[in-house]
Amino acid sequence: MSNHNIIDSNIIAIANGLHNTASLECMNNSILFLKQIEERVMSNNDVFLIYDTSFVILKEYFNHCGKGTEKRLGTAFYKWIHRNINNPNKFILHKLPVDIDDNNDLLPPCFHRFDRNDRKYLSLALNFKEFRPSLHYGIDRGYPNHGDCFEDENIELSKLC
Repeated sequence: MSNHNIIDSNIIAIANGLHNTASLECMNNSILFLKQIEERVMSNNDVFLIYDTSFVILKEYFNHCGKGTEKRLGTAFYKWIHRNINNPNKFILHKLPVDIDDNNDLLPPCFHRFDRNDRKYLSLALNFKEFRPSLHYGIDRGYPNHGDCFEDENIELSKLC
């Protein structure tokens, strides 16, 4: 796992039990991952979470933290981020291009067919590729379908399920 980390919102949904195709093992993997990454970020000064300055990703997290998830780990993780995101020793905030979902000119050609809904994570990873960031996700076919592209761009994919 890299010291620079980007976390897809599907991990929050899975940890909160909201992903209907996730197995119990997948849910447990997601919960364990969130606990471990929080602990790693808090105990190491060289481990960071990367988010966007417009909080598009955090809004997605919030959408997976609705009624009935108040005591679940995905929601607890979201609240922890919300409390700590202004700490520059733990979080890196980067501005996303406004048209990242629709503008292939902003991406290497290998990613032109990459899922538009996940391009925000890709954009952050590309902007920090000199650090070989880890892009963590739960259940998703799009990431592994572009595995060679991620490797070519020095981005580590971390599949939890």
